[in-house]
Amino acid sequence: MADVTHLNRWQAVRNTGALRGEMTDEHHAAIARIQRLAVEVSQLSDHFVYLTFHGHVNELDVAVTPYAHCEPGNYRRIWGCTVHLPPSPHSDPDCLDQLTEIIDHLEGLLPQPGGAA
Repeated sequence: MADVTHLNRWQAVRNTGALRGEMTDEHHAAIARIQRLAVEVSQLSDHFVYLTFHGHVNELDVAVTPYAHCEPGNYRRIWGCTVHLPPSPHSDPDCLDQLTEIIDHLEGLLPQPGGAA
């Protein structure tokens, strides 16, 4: 029943337009960069990135796991972040900063040009 109440409240907020703002082009660009980095990190490093977007609550989840930690039933992530995006009533005021921190973290996992393979 709590889920139904939450969904009803969410729909009421959407219907009244009482949202915490809309996603901007900056949000979209940051999410696109994160998606690209997730692929690059997974293909070029010794880590894989698990990335999900939950559209019904505008939530982005990112997790990083070393391939060395991959055992059936035991994928131990070493880093993760969840960001609530606008127009969710739970969106974080600093969500663009959080997206930038995710980008910085993922970029730090990429092999450096000219570095050892």
